[in-house]
Amino acid sequence: MKLIRKKYVATVDACAVITMLRRRRQRNTQIVGTLAAISALLRSPVASWIKETTMKLKPVLSISSHKIRRVLTAAFFALAGAAQPAWAVLIDFDNLAAGDQNGNVLAANGVTFATGTIPNVIVGPFTFSNFDPRFSIFASSAVSLPNIAVALGGGLNDVLMSFSTPITSISVNSDSAPGEAADVIRLIALAPTGNPNEFQVIGVAEAFDNATTSPGNLLSLAGLPPFSFAIFQTTTEQEGFDNLNFTPTRVPEPGTSALLALGMVALSVMRRRGGSKRADHHSRP
Repeated sequence: MKLIRKKYVATVDACAVITMLRRRRQRNTQIVGTLAAISALLRSPVASWIKETTMKLKPVLSISSHKIRRVLTAAFFALAGAAQPAWAVLIDFDNLAAGDQNGNVLAANGVTFATGTIPNVIVGPFTFSNFDPRFSIFASSAVSLPNIAVALGGGLNDVLMSFSTPITSISVNSDSAPGEAADVIRLIALAPTGNPNEFQVIGVAEAFDNATTSPGNLLSLAGLPPFSFAIFQTTTEQEGFDNLNFTPTRVPEPGTSALLALGMVALSVMRRRGGSKRADHHSRP
């Protein structure tokens, strides 16, 4: 019996969590969800981590192993509930009418658009010139039906995308018009330099616009430091893109550091209470 208790020491804390939930008269669905989470915890390396951390903290904090395990387990569940997974955003432009659009028409999706020009050959920092906070929607007769996004005014204008939250990946499909000449198009990840409309390149994906199937018609960037700006660049004539897909960075609330601080405060309070009880005990006649 002692061996079983030693091996599954975290079960005590699991029972405490279940009892607390029952006392608070949580709905059955919440209890079932918690039981599943606890079951996963006991089968995972987290249980071993809690046990090892408890053994290390006990001589430092001079409080019971049970109290330390309880705080660590609570911190684990708080962190699991606070962490928000990264989510991908897909914009196909099909809900927009053909014609010129205000650049913030899709701001609720986390991105705004602007038209301008950049050099075909980029060396060092460059300026996004002729800034216009608009872009266009073209009702395409190409493969990428029904709509594609293009720069305002056509020609060699480019589209700047600004993201409200830094992103970790981005991809677009070319307009995939069959039978046209092979023109170079680029998707460029950017970092601002601090000067107005000036950027530094941090990543480039390049393709030919006459591809009609994936992966030839896909421009994709990933594995870069988080960035908040990207450009769809044309080099010879007006080109469009569709199926903008990007992944914002994760923003946990509260942060891991805050949880750690709260945990340490809780441990400190427990230590003081334990010390006060011992002092009162020894002061009694």
